[in-house]
Amino acid sequence: MPLWNIHAPEGLYTPEDKQGIATIVTRLYEKYGEMPRFYVSILFHDHPPENFYMGGKPAEKFVRIWMDHIALHVGAEIHGQWLAVVDTSLASYLTERGIDYEVHGDETPRTMWSINGILPPPTGSDDETRWREENTPSPLTST
Repeated sequence: MPLWNIHAPEGLYTPEDKQGIATIVTRLYEKYGEMPRFYVSILFHDHPPENFYMGGKPAEKFVRIWMDHIALHVGAEIHGQWLAVVDTSLASYLTERGIDYEVHGDETPRTMWSINGILPPPTGSDDETRWREENTPSPLTST
């Protein structure tokens, strides 16, 4: 699963903006990661001005994005390309609005992940294909 935590000053994004960002991010993983849409989780954290600082000053127009990748790990040579895709894809919610931002990602071992108590199927397996088509987890059929 990719889990995104997006930290922003309170009121910077409307509910419609958040839906737009969530749609873009989900489509990125569906396209580039070929994974089920339900793998993608996005949490928006709105912080009051007195709780969000950058460089020791209140961050009025700064967004911090933390991506945790679990379902799919790629080599270091792909990381820069992925960050460029993220930058381009979210430009209308960041740079085009004059918002400064920082993005970082972690890769959690896949062995530390389950959904509804089920260990996710291997990448590219028949079970994962079924999960993607049905967009929901279900008991594994392959061994």
